[in-house]
Amino acid sequence: MSKLKASMIDDSVITGEVPRPSNRSRVEFQQPSSNYSQMNSASSFSNFNQMNHTGNFSIHSQIRKAIGDMFPNFYMTKTQHYNDPTYGSYGIYKGRVGSFTIGPTKYLVAFVMNDNLPVGSQKMLSSLSWTNFQTRETDNPQKEFGGLQLSEQFTEMKENPVLMDRIHLAKEGKYSYIYKSANLPIKIELIPTTEDDHFATEGTVVSALSLYTTSLTLE
Repeated sequence: MSKLKASMIDDSVITGEVPRPSNRSRVEFQQPSSNYSQMNSASSFSNFNQMNHTGNFSIHSQIRKAIGDMFPNFYMTKTQHYNDPTYGSYGIYKGRVGSFTIGPTKYLVAFVMNDNLPVGSQKMLSSLSWTNFQTRETDNPQKEFGGLQLSEQFTEMKENPVLMDRIHLAKEGKYSYIYKSANLPIKIELIPTTEDDHFATEGTVVSALSLYTTSLTLE
């Protein structure tokens, strides 16, 4: 693998950009926190499925809520807008994640279909009806954020029982590792940034998101 690029859902493909390599040589999933036992996870999914069957909440809405709870009070800025013949009309929202360590800039991405707000608009992550959500890194924030000055937001990623669902490697491609969730209608892609990057065959949704090389698509 000599030259890596992002998955097809990523806006860097649309703009023709190629992610710059990081100095990470090996990436593995984190172990689930002891705060969430298998019993709690099973109970959560029982309630989750019950709400979906009764029509109180859609599965996709619950996943978005879990992501919003994972990054509480986090706001996103619209950095780009596209009218694409294949994907339709959509806005791209990004938010810069603060870090006390030296290295690439961490950020969140949300793709929102049929979004008509102007570039520069700000909305809370929890309010966005996204179809694709990403946790990523960049060595060029000025270019990544379209010249907008996004302030760092320091937040502690909070685990949510819904996001403790197990994921398993379904396909290893040239440019990404594709995972399927045991219970959730999502696709997760882990995107290598160097030739040496490789990923574990299984983990959890939250451990994948914590890698900041991750794309999550609702299905």
